[in-house]
Amino acid sequence: MNHRAILVGALGLVLATASGVGAQGSGKLAGHGTLGARGCRHDRSSFTVSLAVNAGGTWDAVQSDGPSFSGTWTARGRKGRVLKLAFDPASEEALKTVVAGDVALLCDITEPVTITSAVAKTFTLTLTRKGRRAALLLRYVVKGRAGGRSGTARETIRASGPWTPAG
Repeated sequence: MNHRAILVGALGLVLATASGVGAQGSGKLAGHGTLGARGCRHDRSSFTVSLAVNAGGTWDAVQSDGPSFSGTWTARGRKGRVLKLAFDPASEEALKTVVAGDVALLCDITEPVTITSAVAKTFTLTLTRKGRRAALLLRYVVKGRAGGRSGTARETIRASGPWTPAG
């Protein structure tokens, strides 16, 4: 399952410079993602994704063998080295679809999984002081129903890698 690679691509794109201003740049993040659902198996996979951050407060991510994601970011903290990320509505729906399919596979469910709520508990990108490396963290909780049963799944994505500011 490559959903974590796709998701990390979406998440990792929001890297900024150490000041939080002029956050344009690009890079690659590598890491792993885990998906688990209560009463089902867990899955862990590795990935690498190409990232691009736009100065207007938006980001885009493309994984080599999956869909693209995008969204917005805002700098947090005194020095602006921590970015709070958010998906745009289309990317959020695409992510929910991927997670629902993966949960069905993990739980050996033949009926469709209906997602009733999805929340990014933590979705941040943190840069080192010099702005040359970044670390991404996403904790995503999905609640839903399938086959007359309710359940919760948790996705955790951690990635890091070099960052090259534009200009």
